[in-house]
Amino acid sequence: MRIGLLGGSFNPPHAGHVHACLVAMKYLQLDAVWWLVSPGNPLKSKSGLPPLEERVEMCRDLTSHPDIIITDIERELGTVRTFDTVTELQKKFPKTDFIWLSGTDLAYEFHRWYRWRDLLKLLPFAFIGRPTKSGLVRTNAVRQISSLRQITLNQGARSALASGQVFWIFGEPLNPLSSTLLRQQQGTNAASQMVEFAGRP
Repeated sequence: MRIGLLGGSFNPPHAGHVHACLVAMKYLQLDAVWWLVSPGNPLKSKSGLPPLEERVEMCRDLTSHPDIIITDIERELGTVRTFDTVTELQKKFPKTDFIWLSGTDLAYEFHRWYRWRDLLKLLPFAFIGRPTKSGLVRTNAVRQISSLRQITLNQGARSALASGQVFWIFGEPLNPLSSTLLRQQQGTNAASQMVEFAGRP
């Protein structure tokens, strides 16, 4: 099995999350993507964060795609940091190939993650294109590690998955929607404006 892992607070979940999963499944030929709805991001304030159960339910209401699996497995594992979560998942599912999925915007703050260099040694990463300032994709910390194999995917392929690989995917429309934007707009119609992106790849 080839499983993509999409972690986050999902506060709130939106069509951009679905879009990223469909892009990843198309370009990496994944069997499924698991949404890891976090009890709480250690790098973010928990002030105003809805309960985990509520966010899980919102995720399940958003998508019924059969290959997108909504989980709160971090609560079961007792983990909140990505490094610890991945370590436990690999122990629990030793015959599964995992790959961490993220938007390119998070590549610029990845160096703030707990044991981020060690995390890159645990599993491959895939960064899906997001609207960013020109040139930033080439200057983030992940790009500066010479030991990593940087792979730009221009079409779908069942590439072998191994730690030390970083895939960059820019071949689909960029979805500008974010949870931060939705919170700022406090429930306006921004989500409905972007739903069209969810089915494009």
